[in-house]
Amino acid sequence: MATPFLWKLSSQKLGFFLVSFGFIWGMMLLHFTIQQRASHENSAVLRQQILDLSKRYIKALAEENQSVMDGPYVGTMTAYDLKKTLAVLLDNIMLRLGKLESKVENIYNGTGGNLTNGTSTATPSATNSEKVNVAAIDPLTSLFATVKDEIQGLGVNKGKGQGRDLLNGAQEKCELPSLDGFPHCEGKLKWMKEMWRSDSCYSSYGVDGSTCSFFIYLSEVENWCPRLPWRTKTLNEEIDRRGQAEVRTSFEELYRVMSQREEFRWMMLRIKRMAEPWVSAIRSLAAKQNLAKRRRKKILVHLGLLTKESGFKIAENAFSGGPLGELVQWSDLITTLYLLGHDVRISASLAELKEIMRKVMGNKSSCPTQGDKVVELIYIDIVGLTQFKKTLGPSWVHYQS
Repeated sequence: MATPFLWKLSSQKLGFFLVSFGFIWGMMLLHFTIQQRASHENSAVLRQQILDLSKRYIKALAEENQSVMDGPYVGTMTAYDLKKTLAVLLDNIMLRLGKLESKVENIYNGTGGNLTNGTSTATPSATNSEKVNVAAIDPLTSLFATVKDEIQGLGVNKGKGQGRDLLNGAQEKCELPSLDGFPHCEGKLKWMKEMWRSDSCYSSYGVDGSTCSFFIYLSEVENWCPRLPWRTKTLNEEIDRRGQAEVRTSFEELYRVMSQREEFRWMMLRIKRMAEPWVSAIRSLAAKQNLAKRRRKKILVHLGLLTKESGFKIAENAFSGGPLGELVQWSDLITTLYLLGHDVRISASLAELKEIMRKVMGNKSSCPTQGDKVVELIYIDIVGLTQFKKTLGPSWVHYQS
């Protein structure tokens, strides 16, 4: 009784083993077949895949950076990966043009026949054939020559080699301006050369390891270096986009803002008393100086001495014999910035300061927050500077000069 049972049990194990072995062998065979097919991919297929992905990449990048100008290192998002992609596409266009041009030459010389299927067709007389060639083929060859010249101007042809150099990782040359007036620029450039990979935010601003990209970042995102001369067009476009600063001769908006805070009452009264001389002075300045095409800046004026946390009570004592020198200076500064056409935000409390700087508070990145800047210029006193540092925390590093 036990022997047939054991034999039956052994046969079941053997069957299970054979089924498992067959399944594993089948999966390995399938995996090996897939690997073999992948390893024998045609280079032409891979090239076509690269071209298709490159076209999609360029289209997406163009939609994201519609204001990017033409030329080397002209946009914050045009790094070497884009230039290599363009080089691949242009090289492919050159190959296609060469093939097409050879076919046109065959037709022009009367040796091409029917290029699509090799069958012969009715041939016109010699005179008519010559007319057809002159009328139809010459414009095509002229067009090909024009397109080739344009592409060669981009440096993809063998003569210049710039496109192929880019594919091999070559760096474009960048002429830097004088660093006079920017004592920290050279040191920042050295630091960027060694540390630009330390934070991914640098790449998001277009830094790609080249000197030009370092310089553009340090001059336009931060303010350590002078702007490159050929980037002035970008500056003009930025002025047009953000708006220009126009001289003001009316105080209504300034009065509206300052009347909302009791701390500003004495300064507002002084501005009202001096309104006529101020308007006369700004008109005289506009007549003597060219105040057109100035970018309207976002300016923060934080008066730390007027905050409750300072404990000075200068605003409260302004009408009872308290010190007025600080208030006179601040009122004159605010008036000047306002009449010059800038957006001035005035803060006299920690709550206001936190509300204004809320967008950048807690930014631990090595780069400033992307997008429109919250403030571009800050006027502050000693008390306010301490408050500003505590309020911003790690973000304070982006506002050091």
